[in-house]
Amino acid sequence: MTASAAAPIEDFLEAITAQLDKTQDSLRLKAVNRPLTFALKDFTIDLSVFVEMDPDGIVRLRPSGPNEAGASTIHIGFTTITRTMIEENTISMELAQSPGLEEAELAPEESLRLQRLGVRNTAQLDRLRAQLGDEGVARFSGVDPGRLRQALQVNRGGVDFVDIGAGRRARANPEGEPPATVPIRPGQQRLRLRGANLNGGGQQPARLSFNGQHLPIRASSFSHIDIDLPDERAPGANRLDVELADGRIQSFDLVEANAANPTPREDDRWSSRAPEEPEA
Repeated sequence: MTASAAAPIEDFLEAITAQLDKTQDSLRLKAVNRPLTFALKDFTIDLSVFVEMDPDGIVRLRPSGPNEAGASTIHIGFTTITRTMIEENTISMELAQSPGLEEAELAPEESLRLQRLGVRNTAQLDRLRAQLGDEGVARFSGVDPGRLRQALQVNRGGVDFVDIGAGRRARANPEGEPPATVPIRPGQQRLRLRGANLNGGGQQPARLSFNGQHLPIRASSFSHIDIDLPDERAPGANRLDVELADGRIQSFDLVEANAANPTPREDDRWSSRAPEEPEA
């Protein structure tokens, strides 16, 4: 940081911690040959800077030049934090996958007001809205309730594709349209549904039913749901319904392959890799 440039506080701190992380990684390699070595016990910096705030509300630090009067002294002390402490005190990975406020087409000043309430993406906005309601969030943030509801539309999510094995996938139809046909192998046991916000930001996962009966979810995340299909199935099409967190329902007709409708022979395992381009 030069005396002529001001930088946001987070950029400065992230640069310092990135270098400390590199030092920590080097210690791990050194320990291969030296069981006992030295590490930083405490790390403290005293900065002589001018504190500024730009029109976007970002606080910036500008180092004072030689003999420049009026600077403030900021004391920054670093301590260690474990992975468990990080997971307990920071945003969950599920919430982090939600669209950001900029994707919700909120104006910069509206985003800034919500950020001051700890809201940085639509999943966090939805969680706060569940506690306070539209009017409560609007009262504390100063953002119009209609604008909040509009922003949350990008967080609705839903199923986009159904993995059917070997990188092949069937496209889903939006809620309100006829069920999408999904070809499966005779006796196929597992399917993966792919999309967005399939677990309600970690709070309320989608609910599934197979031919009208509740179907347990094997595993779920923001972007996918894994299910085990029942062994007993009706001849022809079997209906799979997915009720999303906001009550919308997407439906699928699972059709087993036969001589007239063959599908490739594949095992029942799925891969975590991204599917290939969808087939018609």
